[in-house]
Amino acid sequence: MTVSSPQQASQLKPALRIAWCVLSLIILAALIAPFVVPSERLHHLFPPCPSRALFGRPCPTCGMTTAFIHISRGEFAEASRANRFSLPLYGMFWSNELAALVFFARRLRGASRGRRA
Repeated sequence: MTVSSPQQASQLKPALRIAWCVLSLIILAALIAPFVVPSERLHHLFPPCPSRALFGRPCPTCGMTTAFIHISRGEFAEASRANRFSLPLYGMFWSNELAALVFFARRLRGASRGRRA
């Protein structure tokens, strides 16, 4: 992607920040859902994998819902069997949420300092 003007360049960073914040909220929902929504309900919320239905082959995310449910119960071996990438992805998701928490905490701290000045 090329940025053709200084105005577009100045708008890119805030746009990416907004997209990251929205994505972080979606990730947070995915992390919290297995703790608050019954597993049967979660399985019904998501359709069968199109790759498996159309081609008979699993995609890289097949079993991820099941794996996240297992992780929420502390069943890590079962989670890894459901999808071998689930544990690293779960860790990356929580790392992202920690980064988002730090980002928002700094923004709030900066905003409160601005009000006091």
